[in-house]
Amino acid sequence: MALQLTELGKDVIPLELVGTNAEYRTLRVPYTPAYPDGTEGIFSDAYLARLNDVYPFAEILGDSESGLAKRKGVERFVFGSPLKNIEGEKILAYMLINSAQAGIWQPMVIDVPKLTDTQITSAARYLELVNQISPSYNKGMIDGGILFGLAVAQRGELALPIAFDNKVIAVPSQSFVEYIAQQKD
Repeated sequence: MALQLTELGKDVIPLELVGTNAEYRTLRVPYTPAYPDGTEGIFSDAYLARLNDVYPFAEILGDSESGLAKRKGVERFVFGSPLKNIEGEKILAYMLINSAQAGIWQPMVIDVPKLTDTQITSAARYLELVNQISPSYNKGMIDGGILFGLAVAQRGELALPIAFDNKVIAVPSQSFVEYIAQQKD
């Protein structure tokens, strides 16, 4: 069996690694409790470990890292993405900012029980609803929310959402990292 390679000639990281050996460490109390950033918590699993080995964050983003950590220049990397949807691109922006703040590839984290704008209380239920959203829902409109944006990012294969410790973890995909790498030039 031949190895599969990505657009940038790297070995494809198996999706089965997402969520394997998962761990979430709280570093400090989140400013926005439902959406901790890369300075407030660190997630790791076998997929992210491999992603960080193959694509070191500093190598991919170089001089842009410190600006991105301060939320500057994010639009250059995510807006106008293959998703062609601002709500999905917000998910990409959160993943990129969290990664820049941590200095390694990191997910967007949604601490579901701490959400104040929804009746959803479990990560499993949140992901059920993400998977039920029709691709035509909210087409061409904005303000579909994080739930809709996550569905768009997942469908576009740029985010790999899982439930862990009653949090939704939107892990950046290998395709997302390669897309970012191609935007830096």
